[in-house]
This record gives sequence, structure tokens and C-alpha cells, in this order.
Amino acid sequence: MGEGGPKGRKVGVTPIAAPLPSLRDTFPHKGGRKIKRPKHDCPLYRRFDAHNMNSRDVPSPINFHKPAQARAWMEHTARKRPWRPEFFRAFAAALNARFVYPLRILELGSGPGQLAAAILKDCRVSQYVALDFSGAMHTLAREQLGHAARRVQFIQRDFRTPAWNAGLGKFDAVLTLQAAHETRHCDRLPQLLCQTRASLKRGGVLLYCDHYRSGALKNPLLYLERNAPPRALQDAGFAHIERILDKGGMALYRAIA
Repeated sequence: MGEGGPKGRKVGVTPIAAPLPSLRDTFPHKGGRKIKRPKHDCPLYRRFDAHNMNSRDVPSPINFHKPAQARAWMEHTARKRPWRPEFFRAFAAALNARFVYPLRILELGSGPGQLAAAILKDCRVSQYVALDFSGAMHTLAREQLGHAARRVQFIQRDFRTPAWNAGLGKFDAVLTLQAAHETRHCDRLPQLLCQTRASLKRGGVLLYCDHYRSGALKNPLLYLERNAPPRALQDAGFAHIERILDKGGMALYRAIA
């Protein structure tokens, strides 16, 4: 890249060397029916239909629209997963290792603003867009960010809808932490990843982190197997997919659009 482009040095990452799982394993579906390739520009097999999938969604035990429940989730998560700040630092390090200029960043499922706080503190940011379907979470984020909230554009949209990225433009980086399973069915994930790639500039980076199926997190309708995200990202058109951090049943991947 020329001056002002991504740096050539790498984050301390682990390339995915193992064979990628089949799409059938990545996105399980009842009856083992074949998945047809859709007629659009995303090279991904998908079975997403916003009009008929609601009845198949896995219900969430938390109503994130209720302020009390949103705050309780934030506090419980901080206690249950004390390693989350390590992920915040890994996100920031990955951005700083690749880019030398102020970034236009989109965070999907931005929640209470803790990742945003870390990125705004440690990275060069020209614009930070926080997208979440919960107004209660945006309220918590403004509280957590304090004066830094003035640097964030808060957008209340549901990333399960087909037009969640309409009018947002292109970003240097898209971040998502512990949120992708809030599609409430893994059949929705391919569409989300395709739309995310479409929201990135050429050469832009997706930093994708979510739980994987292990221990108590066994629901195959919500969570992918530990080694399945690379195939999902590859099928959505991403390249140079690398695992940056894996801890506590969550894994962070870097993927290039």
C-alpha cells in the first residue's frame, strides 16, 4: 500500500491451517436439505428470509429493550467474563497494527459501549458508528463513555433486517464482539456477514468475535463450532482470515474484505 495505507507488519495471530469444515457443519439445518447458491454478488450459500424466519428464532432470555435487564446483563457479563478487557486490547492492537490513518469504524451490536471506549482511547478514529437494536444499550453506552460519547454516532437498528446497513456508507473497519449470536439463529449469520463485507472498503478489516459451541453453550441454532467461523467468513468473501485471540469460549478473528 502507498503512504497512509495499511502497515505491512502483522498482529500476533495464528493463521487457520486446519481444513475448513463443510458448510453443512457450519450452518446446520433441519433435514440436511441442500442449500442453493443465491443470485447475488455475495459468494455465499444462504437460507435467509426475513419474512419467514421469525418463528424459528431462538428466544432470548433477556429483553435488552428494558433498561434494568440491559444493565443487569452488563454487570453480570463483567463478573462472568473478567477477561473481556483482554479482547478490547486485542481489537485495538489489530487496528493499530494494520492502519496508520484515522479510521471510520462501525461496531455491530455495540451494547454498553465498553469496546468503543477502548478503541476511542487507543486508536486513531475519524468516525465511530455504534449500531445496536436496543435504545437501553445506547443509553448505557453514553453513560459509560462520558464525554467521549460526543465522538460516537449512535444508530438504533436491528442487524437481522435486510436493510440495516442502508445509507451508512463504507467503513475502514467493522467490529463485533459477543453479538453475532443475537441474530437468534445461525441461519441468519451468512446474510449478516455478506452485508458486513459490503459495508467495508476494499482492503477493510472485519474483527469478528463471538462465543462458540462449548460447555454450556451447546445450542447449534445459535452458536457455531469452534473452528467454523473461518469457513463462514471465507464464504462471505473475506480473505486472510486469522484467529487473534481465543479465550473463555470466545474467539476473535481478523478478516480482510
